[in-house]
Amino acid sequence: MCDKAYKHARKYLGNLIYHQRRMVKNISMEKLANETNLDVNNLRRIERGEQFPESITLIKIIHALDINPTEFHAEIMKHIEKDEENKIT
Repeated sequence: MCDKAYKHARKYLGNLIYHQRRMVKNISMEKLANETNLDVNNLRRIERGEQFPESITLIKIIHALDINPTEFHAEIMKHIEKDEENKIT
């Protein structure tokens, strides 16, 4: 994955987490950080698309937000496929 596509994927993942936290669950970043034993600053960087979460961190986040892992994965894959069709380089 090229740098531009990697950056775009990080941003998209962060947006999905942010949307679920704020719009669906309506919980603060601090509460999510508490529930997942994450540092608020790390969670902020993930939501801003500045870093990818480690696998275990992502699992903690989707569990705390009651996200269906299969649906979450499908959403990510749909976005990646769309980007590939648009040939982000």
